[in-house]
Amino acid sequence: MRHKKAKGERVGKVPFGYDLASDGIQLMKNDLEQSIIVAMKDLRHEGATLQAICDELKELGVSTKTGKAEWPPSTVKHIIESVA
Repeated sequence: MRHKKAKGERVGKVPFGYDLASDGIQLMKNDLEQSIIVAMKDLRHEGATLQAICDELKELGVSTKTGKAEWPPSTVKHIIESVA
C-alpha cells in the first residue's frame, strides 16, 4: 500500500483535496478543495479552534468529500495534519 501511495495512486477513499483520475487509479489535485485546505491551515495557524473552522466551512457552504454539510472537528484535524 505504501508503494501505491508513493506513486500517487489511491489507497482506500479519495481524500479531500483530490479527485480520482479517469484511469480509476491515480489521484489528481482538486484546486478548489486544495484552496479550502490552505484556508483551514491558515485559520488554525491564526488560532482558530477546530470547531470554529468547522463552523466557518458550514457557513461558507463547503461540503465534506461525502457531501455532508456538517464538518466533524476530527475530520478537519486529520486534513490539516496529514494533507501536504
